[in-house]
Amino acid sequence: SCAGGAVGHWRFASAELVRARRMAALERDFDANEELAALVADLIDEVQRLRAQLQSAGLAAGQSPPGP
Repeated sequence: SCAGGAVGHWRFASAELVRARRMAALERDFDANEELAALVADLIDEVQRLRAQLQSAGLAAGQSPPGP
């Protein structure tokens, strides 16, 4: 979401800027349409979220699972 008053004074959260840049790169580098770029960005976000959950549970790649 964005916040701002006058036209031309938009503010976005850093995660939204990262997502917009990622989508622009997908559209440019792979000639992807907007819908495909958004889908890929959603999937990348989901993979990152799941990796963070695994890491917080001690199950990230390269880590040994917690013992009994």
